[in-house]
Amino acid sequence: QAKAQALRRTVTEEHKSKTEAIEAALASEPMAKTLASAEPGLKRIFEFFAGWKGSTERLQLPAFLKLGECFGLLSKGDLQVVFRQAGGQDLTFDKFPKVLFLCVVRVAETEAAQQQRGPPGSTEA
Repeated sequence: QAKAQALRRTVTEEHKSKTEAIEAALASEPMAKTLASAEPGLKRIFEFFAGWKGSTERLQLPAFLKLGECFGLLSKGDLQVVFRQAGGQDLTFDKFPKVLFLCVVRVAETEAAQQQRGPPGSTEA
């Protein structure tokens, strides 16, 4: 039981550390400059997909899944996880950059895990 509690603490601490790193990256000056320059295009994309499934003020999960499908962002399951992390039930435009950044983080995590496992058919761990 002590091992299980220690493992839970470690997982919780890793999650907290990851969340803090994501928030710090999003708040950084280089990211702010990048987002400012991309804002008009991001706004058009947001409004298009939000309008597809309702209002242009809030992006619902089905519209986000369609966006992910159109741009090949992630699997449907991963998109649902990322959407819930960033917005819960729906997203306003101010959370849109975060959800896209979380998609990038998810891709990086998946690729890192695949590299650790080695190529398909490999016996190395």
